[in-house]
Amino acid sequence: MVPTSTVVREREVFYRPRFSVPFSRISWGGIFVGLFVLIALQMIFTLLGAGIGLSVVRPTDDVNPSAAAITLGVGLWWVVTNWIALVAGGYIAGRLAGSHHGHDGCLHGTVTWALGLVVAGVVLAGAVGTGASVAGKAVATVAAPAAAGAGAAAVRATDGSGLNVGERARELLRPNDPATLSDEAALAEVTTGAARIATGSTEVDRDRLAKVIAAKGGVTEDEAKARIDQWEQKAKQVKEEAKQAADKAVVMARHTAIWGFLVILIGAIAAALGGFVGARAVAAEDDEVVELC
Repeated sequence: MVPTSTVVREREVFYRPRFSVPFSRISWGGIFVGLFVLIALQMIFTLLGAGIGLSVVRPTDDVNPSAAAITLGVGLWWVVTNWIALVAGGYIAGRLAGSHHGHDGCLHGTVTWALGLVVAGVVLAGAVGTGASVAGKAVATVAAPAAAGAGAAAVRATDGSGLNVGERARELLRPNDPATLSDEAALAEVTTGAARIATGSTEVDRDRLAKVIAAKGGVTEDEAKARIDQWEQKAKQVKEEAKQAADKAVVMARHTAIWGFLVILIGAIAAALGGFVGARAVAAEDDEVVELC
């Protein structure tokens, strides 16, 4: 049996020449193999999760899991399986690093995690960019004729001071008696007034608007004014609901960002831990070989 001190000296003499060259402790081959294992496991887990999810959700049944439950299940599945894949990828990278030191295995696992994160970011950015491009082309195709028609129907001419000459001209030419307005002209006038009320503009002739509504709607002016007040209250309610929805979206985005950061950070720790275990496994095997000798 070889003394322990001799074994330690033999291992130091054997390994130091390998680490004397800068960056010689980095095994890119092991890192890329770990990265490929990481990506492959994520793909397999994704397919398995899709199969399990489709077996739970049945469109023909009246009772199905809620959207919130499905979202929670998908999120938990992705997080747990991603951590498992990171541990496996880090373990492979640490095992193939060619080093007996645990911290070298941690570094190889961390680099594997970083490359996997970059690859995921590139794929996600490409998918989002492609979707946005397709959606933009579709919207442009649909909106172009409508925009051209709207522009031809409502020309907005302005002078150097920013005054809307076209709108002022229409106001000068409109008849005093709302009953003589055509249906199209009355609809345009009511639409403009309703839009101004919804935005909180003070440039609204409520009396004129009430007369137009009374003349074309077959109601009294008091009833028309009541309709205007109801529309104003509804517009304020919709604006408040939109504000609340925006606040909820901001809160959700903030929570998503924080939880996403924690998930990614724990993923880095998982990959580093896998690399550490892989490197120590190599050291344990070499110790067994030395003892047998």
